[in-house]
Amino acid sequence: MEKFDIFNRKLRIEKLKTHIKMREQLRFTGKAKQVTISKRSGKYFVSILVETNDLKSVNPSIDYTGVDLGIKNYVALSNGKTFLPNQKLKNSTKINI
Repeated sequence: MEKFDIFNRKLRIEKLKTHIKMREQLRFTGKAKQVTISKRSGKYFVSILVETNDLKSVNPSIDYTGVDLGIKNYVALSNGKTFLPNQKLKNSTKINI
């Protein structure tokens, strides 16, 4: 018997007697390899690792830019362009030790 099983919107875990209702069905088809259950703010969340071959390819003709938000450079783009932070923001984020 497997440690977990997923059927429609129900998750069965080996150590629990009942099934767990999931909010939505799996978005991918394939073999479920691993289940991780976490608790945040009093709510439980499940992450399911699925081995699949039905990935959609990304259109390489579209130009994407990554954005990194920081303190030294408020915004740094993947194309090398940077924007300096507002002085009030920079002063309010300093940590006094």
